[in-house]
Amino acid sequence: MKRNSFVLTLFYILLMSVIFASMITVAFVRAEGSSPIAILKVFADPSEGSINIVGFNAGKHSFITIQNVSNSSGNQGMNITVGAFENVEPGKSVSLGTYGNISEHKGLWYNLEAYRIKNQNEYDNRGSIFMYLNESELKKVNDYIITHDRWTLTYNCAPFVCNLWNLVSPRKLDDGFIGTSAGLGKSIRTYPDWKLNEPVIADYDVYYANGDKPLIRSKTY
Repeated sequence: MKRNSFVLTLFYILLMSVIFASMITVAFVRAEGSSPIAILKVFADPSEGSINIVGFNAGKHSFITIQNVSNSSGNQGMNITVGAFENVEPGKSVSLGTYGNISEHKGLWYNLEAYRIKNQNEYDNRGSIFMYLNESELKKVNDYIITHDRWTLTYNCAPFVCNLWNLVSPRKLDDGFIGTSAGLGKSIRTYPDWKLNEPVIADYDVYYANGDKPLIRSKTY
């Protein structure tokens, strides 16, 4: 009788542990508080890029997308702002990343990754994970985006993306000792729900940041 009681108790403990772990996993990707209005995805392509030294691979590129999902769960939906990009419609997305090798602008670009994936088949080894954003979390992300229109060797696309993600997500990422897309790509792939080559839709034209002024439409893309 005592043995049966012990087995039942052990079974109950294991069952509750599984349920608790499932709840934690959901909390990692589901925004807390108010209903989610956006999905944030972080991408990194760790393939060899333009900066390659013998024995060192910096990776190709890191970026994010933000999709308006305010119309989910039967809600009517509303337009949202992503960084300085206004009136993102329900169901549509904006991609963001920083570049240091484009003469038209050195810093933050909007929708360039979506353009390059659609028209040039770029970033075809991109890994990603995602989380939901509620209104307050989206505001944190937007505040960060607006104040980080820059690119340097030590603050390149990977630190921009990694720091933004870690600002709002309980699932932390690491872009490595010096901050690279190779390091960030490796970190993303440690999570069991990571995806390879998730679609990146080109819903809007390509723009680049212009300080606190309106975005500038690219003449190149």
